[in-house]
Amino acid sequence: MYYFMPFLSAFDGQPITNGKITLNTPAMIQALKYYHYLADQGIVNPECDYRCSQLDFVNGKSAYSINGDWAYHDLKNMLGSDLGVALLPKVDGKVMHPMSSTFVLALPNYTQHAKIMQHLIKEFSEFVQQQDNQRLVYEKTQLLPISRAYFQELSKKAKGDSLVMFQQMALTEPMPSVLNMSIAWQALAIGFQRYQAGATAEYSATHMQNMAIEQLEKLDKK
Repeated sequence: MYYFMPFLSAFDGQPITNGKITLNTPAMIQALKYYHYLADQGIVNPECDYRCSQLDFVNGKSAYSINGDWAYHDLKNMLGSDLGVALLPKVDGKVMHPMSSTFVLALPNYTQHAKIMQHLIKEFSEFVQQQDNQRLVYEKTQLLPISRAYFQELSKKAKGDSLVMFQQMALTEPMPSVLNMSIAWQALAIGFQRYQAGATAEYSATHMQNMAIEQLEKLDKK
């Protein structure tokens, strides 16, 4: 579903609008139909998961692969000068806007050790956000930094593949860090599976929304 999201954005759709889940929309129906059209044309292999598409790309079986900054370092090591980076293509002249997010640190049994955990979170978050550490991570992995000052420093002198990655980052939309987004992801996946199984785009979009509402109602009752 993460790869489907830029297609939804090209039709001016969003899974969350003003904090509310919005999956049963004309934009969702258009995006589903377009995505299915790509599969029908053989441009996207619906049977190929992330690992499969990555291997096909590395082995020259596919001309391109949509991926994130997390994959660049490994691909560059494997393909060298044969690797090129480009902005996401447009959909009928409309710009695609992928979602951007961050890595998350999850700590179990937080409530049992609240004071220790609060101290650990503060110290660790400050440590990883130090510019020297951000610089080290970027140089080793090419993962775009979360330090605004370092990000701006890099973007000003970026060129080649790095420049394209910063240009693409400018077109991203931050993923909402709310519970509704987690519910939307699950509903999207279930509805999309229905669509792949032969349901209409209209039914699938309605099913997504109903699944999300059902989950929200269950949470409200707890």
